[in-house]
Amino acid sequence: MLCLNLCEFLYRGNYGSALNPQCVDSELAHLFAKSVSWPRDVYPLSLRLRAELNNRGYAIISTDIVNFAPPTPNTSDAFYPGPYFGEAILGLVGSMLGKVQSLPHQNNGRLFHDIMPIASQHDQQSSASSSVTLEMHTELAFVDDPPDYVLLFCVRQDPNAEAETYLFDAFDAFNTIGCEDMIELSKDQFCFGTDINVTENLDTSVIDRSIVDLVAMRLMRYDVDLYKRTGSRADRAFDNLLRALVAVRTSIKLNHGQLIIIDNKRVVHSRSHFNAAYNGRDRWLKRSLVQRY
Repeated sequence: MLCLNLCEFLYRGNYGSALNPQCVDSELAHLFAKSVSWPRDVYPLSLRLRAELNNRGYAIISTDIVNFAPPTPNTSDAFYPGPYFGEAILGLVGSMLGKVQSLPHQNNGRLFHDIMPIASQHDQQSSASSSVTLEMHTELAFVDDPPDYVLLFCVRQDPNAEAETYLFDAFDAFNTIGCEDMIELSKDQFCFGTDINVTENLDTSVIDRSIVDLVAMRLMRYDVDLYKRTGSRADRAFDNLLRALVAVRTSIKLNHGQLIIIDNKRVVHSRSHFNAAYNGRDRWLKRSLVQRY
């Protein structure tokens, strides 16, 4: 596990006020991360981070940024006055890998997304659910060019530490499925619906895309819940990949102050169900999406 100590630095420099959850300007996040004179141990971390991602498709950074946040919000549009240390860390690490994305159809174009249980979505296939398992997916499977990385910073773990993040490495899964399936998965014949967080009219109902890039041997997209079945050979290839992914599952529990970086074009992820109380102590993550340079 990688480690990064930034607490004293962020408090001393008052950087927690520079970014906030309402931010929609990707250039602001990029310039912020590039202009700050970060502690020296930040720069070696960049090389180690890339090595870790190349090795297993995800990396975890443990930070000393804990116990800084107000009670966990219970609505998606809640605003709080900071400090925004989670956003600062997402901006910093995101800039090591590429550019933090602002997407007009996702969370109203915000760069940083608050993920916490919302009572009205407790049993839906949504990042705001809690009483159901969140199905296996990559982020934004329904767009033409999904983000390369998804970053999740744990502001607060659920009180009983029940929530697990499941990771499924497609590189390992590819080694166990047949050539015919890989060819099927590389064809533009897979259609995915939009998820509940889409905040702008985005019609993908007639757009067929591939799941695998055979030239780069990359997973381009995958989503068990949003996939629209056709009853064809494509469905069988999709299911065979699903079984291969399940067979290589890794499970982790994010603790306070930990950041996980997931290669969105290699690793599929999901989340277990957990108990939510909506009392300010629930699990709270912050997410950003990154397009590599």
